[in-house]
Amino acid sequence: MNQNVTDVITRHDMVRIDFSCYQTQPDILTKAFTIINNDYKGVVVSGPWTYTLYMEAYIDDGCTTLVDTNTPIKLNQQVWVKLSTTGLNRDVVVLVTDHCWATDQPSPMEGNKLDLIEKGCPKDPTVVMKENGRETFNKFAFNMFEFSEGSTQIYLHCEVSLCVKSTNTCEPNCPINRRRRSLRSKHDSPGLISMGWTS
Repeated sequence: MNQNVTDVITRHDMVRIDFSCYQTQPDILTKAFTIINNDYKGVVVSGPWTYTLYMEAYIDDGCTTLVDTNTPIKLNQQVWVKLSTTGLNRDVVVLVTDHCWATDQPSPMEGNKLDLIEKGCPKDPTVVMKENGRETFNKFAFNMFEFSEGSTQIYLHCEVSLCVKSTNTCEPNCPINRRRRSLRSKHDSPGLISMGWTS
């Protein structure tokens, strides 16, 4: 019963074969980042003020559960970052977070970059800011991410400045279109602090 594949008709019964395929569901690899160490601080000189600047990560916006080197932060999980100071008089000056960004290299000027805060206002859509320009501390949240080129590390950098309370409002004005801000008196010599994460 030979039949050419080019035949346009057939005179043989069709053969029906029941079969099924078994395929295992692929494992979902859960990636998480941990903080490289717990001690992120630096001494900043800004005009007549010398103060110590601290950067800490927390699970909650109340800043009660500190992230340490054993705390995994999963992708898209919200993490809070608190910037605080010692050595400042809260009745005279307040802390303003002007710019925060992430890189995949330790240097704040090298590698891939993601802006989180720009000109005192959220730049990334996951960013939430609190107390910026109101106290000698402030905090913000963002959702954890990874750089798409396979880097296993993230470095978070923040640039802060001091604002004298008696001059103008120190709280950045962040309208929806983000085209203008409140005028405020800042001191030069901004402080820069960085925090490292690894997966």
